[in-house]
Amino acid sequence: TSATNNNAANAASSTSSTTNTTAQPPSTNSDPLTITIQMTIGPHAPTSYVLRPRPGQPCFLGRSKGKKFTKNGISLHKDQEVSTTHGKFFVELTGDEEENR
Repeated sequence: TSATNNNAANAASSTSSTTNTTAQPPSTNSDPLTITIQMTIGPHAPTSYVLRPRPGQPCFLGRSKGKKFTKNGISLHKDQEVSTTHGKFFVELTGDEEENR
């Protein structure tokens, strides 16, 4: 399983909120991918977020307070440098993983 962050971490680091992103590969096929986001500066610092994107269920990052940001993503509502829908983290399955699903 691989994670693609759609440049969310890079885009966020160019704003007033810097992020450090660590993706831990799953230990088995049934374990979800875990991404830890650490806010180091800006209005949401010091805060850590743990995301668990799954195939078909991306985790969104943005300033919105909508459900898709608050339930399975990150809402940075205090940071005016972050766009409403700034980015998303999603899982792309390889051919072998698609067949085993």
